[in-house]
Amino acid sequence: MAQLRLPLRQTELLAVALSVERMAGAAGPRVIAAKIGALQVAGEAKEAAFWREVARVYEQHLIRKSDGTNGGH
Repeated sequence: MAQLRLPLRQTELLAVALSVERMAGAAGPRVIAAKIGALQVAGEAKEAAFWREVARVYEQHLIRKSDGTNGGH
C-alpha cells in the first residue's frame, strides 16, 4: 500500500491537530479557539496564524473521519 506523503508543514499541522483531538476529545475545537484568542490578545500574530491553520486541518480531519474517508490511511 502506498503511503501518503505530506509536506513537512502539513505533517506538523496534522500532528498538532491529532494531538489536540487525542487530549481534548470533543472539546478540541474550543481548546483551539481559546489558544487562538489568547495568542491574539498577547499580540502573537504568527502563532495565532499557525493555530488557525491547525483549526483548519482539525476540521478537515473531522470531516474525513465522519464521512468515512481518511486521506489514504
